[in-house]
Amino acid sequence: GGRVWWAGGVFNAPLGWVARDGGEPTWLRDEEPAINGVVVRGRDVYWLTVGMGEYTGELRGIESGSFRTLAAGFFQPASLHLVDGHFYFADGTNTGTLHDEGRGRVLRVPERGGPVQVLEDDLWLPTSVAVGPTHVYWVDRRRGQLGRVLRSGGAAEILIEELSEPSDLSLFDGALYFADRGMVLRRDLEGSATETVVDFGDEIRGLLATEVGIFGELWDSRVGGSSLVWAPPDGRPPELVDDDGRAPVADATRVYWTVGEVRGGVIRGACKDHFRTP
Repeated sequence: GGRVWWAGGVFNAPLGWVARDGGEPTWLRDEEPAINGVVVRGRDVYWLTVGMGEYTGELRGIESGSFRTLAAGFFQPASLHLVDGHFYFADGTNTGTLHDEGRGRVLRVPERGGPVQVLEDDLWLPTSVAVGPTHVYWVDRRRGQLGRVLRSGGAAEILIEELSEPSDLSLFDGALYFADRGMVLRRDLEGSATETVVDFGDEIRGLLATEVGIFGELWDSRVGGSSLVWAPPDGRPPELVDDDGRAPVADATRVYWTVGEVRGGVIRGACKDHFRTP
């Protein structure tokens, strides 16, 4: 709808949008519990809030201007997707203790609300999901696994084990791209072979696969900050896009990312044609 949506990830987080061509932001919610995933359908918007203190994590939305809670009772839900009338996302805890083991789940909720369906449970730390034509894929960071299950539910299948620390997923052109520490790997949805696409070096916290290349949000523990890097599809070395960029997303013609905090920060973007120029 010509809008770029974003939200804060910290407590008392705002939710808002700005026109694709720029202008003043419009804030729809303020002082939300920490937000960890936003999806948009037309002029309706949905998001996940993280359980903190007395709050439980929830799936919330604004439809035709009216706020509602679609589902609740989660720990730290993340990686929200809306596909064919259902929401899909991961849930778990990240305390760094044995309490995390077995709490992780991959969930499905009807778009109009209804019972929460558990597609897979007994995970340790699922950090990202991706929804394909027939299956839902996830990575379990603590167990080092890539798995999948039918979108309607059923027996889960572990596709890859003994990964280092898989963190994020991105679907593009019939293939699944996934981040494992600093590496991006690729696997065809209907195949079994896995290949390394690029090694960014630093830990990948956000991944976006597009027709103009791979974008990665990299975490540099030496400086305690993120940067946005681009790997061209022709095999040229990765290039720095923004030394403070994070959370890359794309539409049909542009790539967007955030810089700084939501309040006082900025949203930057570039035409995909910019990345097609050698």
